[in-house]
Parts: sequence; structure tokens; C-alpha cells
Amino acid sequence: MAHIKQTIIEAANESIQTQNMSTRNEWWDEECRQIIAQKNEARRKYLQIKTRASREAYEASRTEANRVCRRKKHEWINNKIKHIEELNDKKET
Repeated sequence: MAHIKQTIIEAANESIQTQNMSTRNEWWDEECRQIIAQKNEARRKYLQIKTRASREAYEASRTEANRVCRRKKHEWINNKIKHIEELNDKKET
């Protein structure tokens, strides 16, 4: 059974020749990972010790994380649009 499945998969790969999938969130980078990790740590602290100071620290880190990620995504979209417009000007599809 496993041999038949493997043979079918190999035949499909030879005939279809799959393409490499690009990452869905190309704008997501190490800076976003770090700031989200900081936000999650602030949330854990807030959930353990529910004080006004810990809540405010969590809300501030959440706001900062959203701002950074939103800026990164906005820059990526603008660069993508600019690249598409340049290709369109050159009459390339």
C-alpha cells in the first residue's frame, strides 16, 4: 500500500513539477517576532499579577507591536505596488 502511494506521488511530481511556495507573510521578519514575543511576555505577566501597572505595560506593548507590524506590512505593500507599476511601465507582465 505504501509503495503504491509513493509511486503515485513520484509520478505526479514528475508530470506536474510543483513550484516552490512563497511565504504568505513576506513582510513578517525578526523584528516582528521579537516585538510579539515581548507583547506575549507582558500578557503573561499581566495574567499572573493583575495590577494596573501590569495591564498598562501590556497595553503599551500591544500597541507598539501592532504599530510595528502594521508599518512593516504597509511598507511591503507599497514596495510591491511600486514594483508592479515599474513592470507595467516596461510593458512586462
